[in-house]
Amino acid sequence: MFADDLKIFLEIRCINNCHRLQSALDALNAWAIYIGLDFNISKCLFRSFYKICSPIIFSYTLCNLPLAHSGAAVSDLGIIMDRAFTFYKNIEKTCCKALKTLDPIKRVSTEFKLLAPLKALYCAFVGSVLEYDTVIWDPYTATSRSQIEKVHLSS
Repeated sequence: MFADDLKIFLEIRCINNCHRLQSALDALNAWAIYIGLDFNISKCLFRSFYKICSPIIFSYTLCNLPLAHSGAAVSDLGIIMDRAFTFYKNIEKTCCKALKTLDPIKRVSTEFKLLAPLKALYCAFVGSVLEYDTVIWDPYTATSRSQIEKVHLSS
């Protein structure tokens, strides 16, 4: 049996925080051994999110093996996160997906006499794409907002 999709985190402000996080990883490993769970170390990664120029670099281990760093941008539950939490790539991906969803609706909508069915299609298929997890990636820059507005205006 494997542990699946577990996340632990700690705000790192100094090297002591890194040691606290490593201690938490060691405690997690001890708990997993105690209950008979194994970690697939090849799938275990660590992520760093920061907006500073010189972050604290630390090598974390699990089961006495080094954890790989996840890289610049990571997709988790369909949301693309970069190191600075800007979500630009996620907004771009979301707008592209919404526009691709909108195209077939626009093609068949020429035959619609009433706006209600068209609005229902838009809300169900395009709106749901644009609204997925907006609590997390809410566009706060004018550029991001204009990308989303372009999707609305192209309908």
